[in-house]
Amino acid sequence: MKAGLPLILENNFEYASEQGMKNLLEKYQYFALTITLTGDYKAIYQRFLERESSPDRHRGHVVNGCYPEKKENDPKILKAKKISYEDFVCGIEKRGFDAFCVGGRQIKVDTTDFSKMNMEELFSQTAAWKEEILQI
Repeated sequence: MKAGLPLILENNFEYASEQGMKNLLEKYQYFALTITLTGDYKAIYQRFLERESSPDRHRGHVVNGCYPEKKENDPKILKAKKISYEDFVCGIEKRGFDAFCVGGRQIKVDTTDFSKMNMEELFSQTAAWKEEILQI
């Protein structure tokens, strides 16, 4: 931002990040487009559980205290502790993962079924937002 270049920030943004982001946008006079990936929580929860228990999951991404790791010649794989569906949804709602938006435009993308995502529509909406910003 200090260099005045366009940028993309990718993260699981939450309410705790909101004021800091707003301060940066104001300081550097940037406009924000928030693209929120959401969908059916049950489908997202199932994908989460699969990732969390995968032996291929990088240690830095595992959110539980148990790291599933492959061990040579050992068919047993450590299993991550399962987070309940209720706690999973509560975390999304309380932390604001689905609602986070620092002002400006928000586009919500349903990721329940990746094969049904309309990427062309997302690209079109993003381009339209960019054109609006250029006219300001």
